Amino acid sequence: MRILFLCVLYSLVFDRVFSQTDTLFLDELNQNAISRKAPYYAVFTREEDNWYKVEKYRADTTPAILLLTTHSLRSDTLICQGPCVWYYQDGKRSAEGAYKTGKMTGTWTHYRQTGEVWYVMEQEMGTLRSYYKSGRLKREEQQEDGKVTGKCYTETGAEMKFTPFMVSPRPPIKIPKYLSRHLPIPSYVMERLEGRIVLKFRVDELGNIHNVRVVRSVSEDIDEMARRVIATMPKWKPGKSDDVPTTTDFMLPIRFQSQ
Repeated sequence: MRILFLCVLYSLVFDRVFSQTDTLFLDELNQNAISRKAPYYAVFTREEDNWYKVEKYRADTTPAILLLTTHSLRSDTLICQGPCVWYYQDGKRSAEGAYKTGKMTGTWTHYRQTGEVWYVMEQEMGTLRSYYKSGRLKREEQQEDGKVTGKCYTETGAEMKFTPFMVSPRPPIKIPKYLSRHLPIPSYVMERLEGRIVLKFRVDELGNIHNVRVVRSVSEDIDEMARRVIATMPKWKPGKSDDVPTTTDFMLPIRFQSQ
């Protein structure tokens, strides 16, 4: 009876240790956040090999939406390690691959919401192949030294004019030039202003700017001025994915240096 009791006690302690969970709130930059109003959170569950299984959720929805599952060696910060699966909001997988100390590595396969393979990236080689819904090859491209080259094909296999798979949205005027004209910061403020503000916003498929948010702050006044100036910019040239104009999230860092 004593042996049985000790075994049960050991089992309870063992289960408690290795089922330990921690929750970490995250900001838009995937950095630790204090507030429970943070847009994301990650649940870390300790496993037998001292790794943590990680599930990251979008917190501003009810119920919370699962975004990814992966692993981490630490539970005090999110540094993805090993196999990873990303998900669409409806729960279907959107991509799968692996991370090494927080960076994508190896082969990543991305899926359409209807389940077909959309494109495959080889991270270290800088190659990408995209496919039609039928599974036929549509594009193969190589990125090297900031340049993208490759070939595109019709669905019947004939070669056609090459276009990159991903095209970032572009402003109608250079950002520094636009800010210098429209960001009214007094000279006495600029003399002591130091730091970097990071704005996140969405450029829709028509080029309109939406939902400008400050994800890294310099000061409340400067933050709000910069947010308003970007929110009222003229239309951008929208980004594209696989030749189709698409809504794109855009990060804009603005650095200030005292004069």
